[in-house]
Amino acid sequence: MPLSNKELAEMFLPKVEIEKISEKDGRMLEKYKAQKFEELKAIAKLYGLNSAEEYISLEEIARFVGKAVDEMIKEKYVVIRDGHVKELYLRKMLPEDWPKGIENLRMLNVLIVPSNRLKYLPDSIIENLQYLRTLDLSSNELKRLSKNIGKLKNLEELYIKRNKLEELPESIGELENLRVLNVDFNNLSSLPESVGRLKNLRILYIAGNNIEKLPKSLENLENLKELYVGGNPLDESSRKLLEKLRKKGVEIRY
Repeated sequence: MPLSNKELAEMFLPKVEIEKISEKDGRMLEKYKAQKFEELKAIAKLYGLNSAEEYISLEEIARFVGKAVDEMIKEKYVVIRDGHVKELYLRKMLPEDWPKGIENLRMLNVLIVPSNRLKYLPDSIIENLQYLRTLDLSSNELKRLSKNIGKLKNLEELYIKRNKLEELPESIGELENLRVLNVDFNNLSSLPESVGRLKNLRILYIAGNNIEKLPKSLENLENLKELYVGGNPLDESSRKLLEKLRKKGVEIRY
């Protein structure tokens, strides 16, 4: 059975506040209420219900998208906690471009969008989703990564394997909380020296690229535990660097 209007609404607003909202006062919601209203509209659009834009109150849009959102929750496309959308899983579900609205899911912690045909990561997502901890863009068609990627200060896991990236921006070194970076099977010919600033990085995947020379800054990764390098034409200096890392306790995988 689909969620009722009230049940769905209560996911986004505390019970006491729901009782104060009528179908006519959507435009008068306070800022934090309006944010949750935008979250629900964003989910509706992702499900293909573009006419959600016409609805002006939480109750109206809840009535409109109740069954759709309920199905997304059942299929584990969406995880809602504490009144906010926290996790979004959209494998093989998106068109070639990003749907509007994802940037309104401002409390999102996990965004998983592999195996679509996405060609870029919008700056609007980077700027608005400041609570992201996991971002998976694997198996898309990305040719570049925005230089603003470093603004995702809370990011802990970044997966961009099996794309078409030819380089990583220097700003990737600003991801101070990153623990896992996976860029396997792209078209990378090098890594930026700034990778050495990822002090919390524990696992680095760079297999299946065209990297000949590894940055010496990898020696600065004090918390690195695993490094996957197979399928790269590494030169002699890089192999010596790997041996140094191995002696420090890093597990090298080919």
